[in-house]
Amino acid sequence: MTNPLISWFGAYHWGLLHGFAEAAKSALGAQEPSPGRSKAEEVGKGWDRLALLGLITMALFPFVFDKKAKELTGDEHARVRRPGPFGYVQAAEDVAEHKQSVSAAAQKVVTPSPITKSAVELGFNRELFSGHEIYDPHANWQTQTDQIGRYLMGGFGQYGQYQRAATTEQKHKFLWRQAGVEFAKTRAEKLAGDIAASKVGTEAESAEDQENRVRRREILDQLRQGNYQPFNEARGKRELTHKQILSLEHRARLSPLEDTVHNFTLGATQRVLDAAKADKDQKEIDLLEKIVRQKRARAHAWQTPVAASQ
Repeated sequence: MTNPLISWFGAYHWGLLHGFAEAAKSALGAQEPSPGRSKAEEVGKGWDRLALLGLITMALFPFVFDKKAKELTGDEHARVRRPGPFGYVQAAEDVAEHKQSVSAAAQKVVTPSPITKSAVELGFNRELFSGHEIYDPHANWQTQTDQIGRYLMGGFGQYGQYQRAATTEQKHKFLWRQAGVEFAKTRAEKLAGDIAASKVGTEAESAEDQENRVRRREILDQLRQGNYQPFNEARGKRELTHKQILSLEHRARLSPLEDTVHNFTLGATQRVLDAAKADKDQKEIDLLEKIVRQKRARAHAWQTPVAASQ
């Protein structure tokens, strides 16, 4: 773990994990008392450290720092990044509640070396955590070079990560993350995003396809904020087909979660609703229950004529 070719900041991560272990051993009475301290005092010290960790994680951050982050960003899911050992507690909680994948949480425990990670991913032509191709193996050499260059640019340093944040909203969130603010997902949002991603495919995007996708995403984000200028400019330049225009106008009237589940099957939408219920997020529950009722009504209407004809 301390090998820089495997993990960056490995000694730091190891020190934090070692501190966790020492506090737990003290609390359970498995740690030899420090000089001048009795066994009972050592156990009490261990529980004091664990209690402080829990108090800061479950009270101070959510009700003080996270509240201020929400006010400043206007995002109800914004929260302050937990430093040091508190970040591990938060990562474990997110995984347990299915708000974050194990692979994403693992990067908080072991920061992978970008050099080794990139070498492995290029060797297999797959991004480890998304499964997407990095380059199209059947494309010409110039296209492959462009795709690999775009991948490498995004993998090193903050500038590359900023460039990878394609839309204005993504760039704003990136800048907030540099200030220690994260934008967490609810269980419903995480599950809906995973289901949607599984339908997209894993083929590498061409530069033109990526540019068009990002452009439409930017237009959609701006429409939801009431800014029609990018949309009207794209229409004036005939950069959008009639179908894309109608789609963007329709999607702009939907919330991001509603938009994501719009084309889901009834079963998939019910799974997202169950995730919202597990979170006890009443706003999401009300929205998804309405969508489930609509999908059931459409399914019933579709089946009724068939049954009548038989």
